[in-house]
Amino acid sequence: MDNPQNEPESTPTSIPLIDSQQLESIWNAYAIQLKEEGKANEHVTLYQKKLTISEDNTIQVTLDNELQVEWLEQMKLDLLNYLKQALQVPSLRISTTVIQRTVEQKMYTDTDKLKFLSEQYPLVEELKKRFGLESNY
Repeated sequence: MDNPQNEPESTPTSIPLIDSQQLESIWNAYAIQLKEEGKANEHVTLYQKKLTISEDNTIQVTLDNELQVEWLEQMKLDLLNYLKQALQVPSLRISTTVIQRTVEQKMYTDTDKLKFLSEQYPLVEELKKRFGLESNY
């Protein structure tokens, strides 16, 4: 059959597309609701996280650490039900990614500070030996 208006025909198996801004708005609204319920850990886990949506309606959420992954797993069922109802999409999935952050080592002791300076400036080690200096008092 010809389609005179050249509109794509919808099939019963087509997956509705989700608007990313709408998803973020609903996601953050759920996080705020959790905060109002006194669930601070859950709120921090969800609020203002990077979300991406794939064509098969899988929500990829980027979390800060493995503990947040555990919190998300505990609330995933309730979150999915909320999102399915709010977005009016019957099939959704959530997958997680954890950001790998480099942790900067703090220098607290005199030995740590001297080691750092010696690595940056080899002359420091030479001066330490020449004058018989110690890093510990």
